[in-house]
Amino acid sequence: MGDFDSAWLKWRWASVHCQALVRAVELWTEERKGNPLLTLRYEYSSSFRGFAVLVASIESFPPNLSLHLGDIVSNLRQSLDHATWAMVQRGTRASSLNPQQESSVQYPYTYSRSHFNNVIPNRLPGATRSDIAVVRAFQPFARPVRRHTLGNLATFSNEDKHRTIKPILALPDAAQFTANCIRDCHSPRVSAPRKRVGPLQVGSELGRIYVKKVGPDPMIETTGTLDAKLAINDKFLLDQWWSATCQAVGDFLARLESPPFAWDATIPVWVLPPPDGHPGSPPRALFTP
Repeated sequence: MGDFDSAWLKWRWASVHCQALVRAVELWTEERKGNPLLTLRYEYSSSFRGFAVLVASIESFPPNLSLHLGDIVSNLRQSLDHATWAMVQRGTRASSLNPQQESSVQYPYTYSRSHFNNVIPNRLPGATRSDIAVVRAFQPFARPVRRHTLGNLATFSNEDKHRTIKPILALPDAAQFTANCIRDCHSPRVSAPRKRVGPLQVGSELGRIYVKKVGPDPMIETTGTLDAKLAINDKFLLDQWWSATCQAVGDFLARLESPPFAWDATIPVWVLPPPDGHPGSPPRALFTP
């Protein structure tokens, strides 16, 4: 095997897990056959003269989805570490490193140039200046895209490895409610929530229904739909993050050495590094606040 073949194979295996997660989501969606993920409750507030539409209960996503995500994260993180080891092996100090120094070799994730300069002697001992320059260009401090891709990769990997299985969340995408006042109120008017909802959880406010109170105990009921998308946190959709991160890692490896396999139909287009060799950028929507 070539020096960087191991890193490339880890990267390709991450793309296999991406496809496995897609299939698992599709299967789970089909098995549910449109059954709702959540139930709602309504709280009347005299302060705004209406009802807050709140999440009363929400079903968790099946654990196998999070396990697939953990496999993606693990293999991408390992791909970077394997590449780091290969850079050290083709450097000037590989034969003189003791076991303790070898154990310190790993891909650095730094959020300032000064921190990067401090950790490089331990993380990449003896690596060439050109290799270190490539690593520097892909640090979280280098560009916002690196913070959201490789920076989050480090965080998610540590959480999944040392804390708990990385949960997959649901971000509301669009909601449509039709309100029917059935007691002591009329003239309902539905409004979107006044602040960002964030990941769906019990108590999340999905909207407000303003009414004219005509009795002592107003009550309503609603019908409607709520569309939600899978997410990794309160900002980033799952598919956008893994696509952007796969591209970032693939582009990093491509700057060091060509892959030991040909690009072909078995590798999804969305994980391929950009053909011009420049750093890939995820969709603009990934970074909207």
